[in-house]
Amino acid sequence: MAITEKELLLPALYLISKNDKLNTTKLIKSLTELYKPEGHDAEIISGRNDTFFSQKVRNLTGSHYSTNKMSDYTGRDKNGYFSLTQLGTDYLNKHIEDLDYIFNTGFSYKDKANVTNKLSKESANNKLLILDENVTVSEGETKTKQAKVKSRSTQLRDAAIDYFSKTTNGLKCCVCGFDFYKKYGARGKNYIEIHHEKPVSQYEKEDITVTIKEAIKNLKPLCSNCHKMIHRYPKELLSVSELKDIVKSEESKNDN
Repeated sequence: MAITEKELLLPALYLISKNDKLNTTKLIKSLTELYKPEGHDAEIISGRNDTFFSQKVRNLTGSHYSTNKMSDYTGRDKNGYFSLTQLGTDYLNKHIEDLDYIFNTGFSYKDKANVTNKLSKESANNKLLILDENVTVSEGETKTKQAKVKSRSTQLRDAAIDYFSKTTNGLKCCVCGFDFYKKYGARGKNYIEIHHEKPVSQYEKEDITVTIKEAIKNLKPLCSNCHKMIHRYPKELLSVSELKDIVKSEESKNDN
């Protein structure tokens, strides 16, 4: 999935905020590290040093700066460094938790681009809600949004637990096989942590049951230890299969 220039606006503001200010060269480097472009976007443009991805960033901050709202959300000093205006800060703060979720959970380029696409289309009457695997809600959000996000995230988790409890392996960690019920008895019954292999999001007016049905395909049951190991290093997040390989390798060493 190729990303558009418009969809890079909010992530650009996110990175400028994290670094106080950035110029075009540093923004290209930071956005490339953040997204890790694949496919067509990672290809070098014929006769240029830019990839299709970096050219979109260059257009965002250069030739299209005054026509794509970048000039509304940022100011540019004489040395070419961008910093956020108050309007840019306000716009970014509406999405800061969503962006933290997308960019710090190890999702693929396609998944990041997909959610960024949804965020760029948000309107006053069609809010995007992120279903967090940790069911956390910021104190800065409105009570209405807190209730909706927490309710939907809890529904997703409960549905996932119900689904996995009915499978052959039951509520066991899909990496190491740990079973909370066998270890802790009644206190551990129906407990497991749920990991999102793909981001889970929906618009406010969409049917949560449809979202849950689709999302379950991309969820995995994990024990607390394995879940922590996957997320331990935000810039080097592991997939479930990668962690399985590590566990298998270490077990093999211990058996010898």
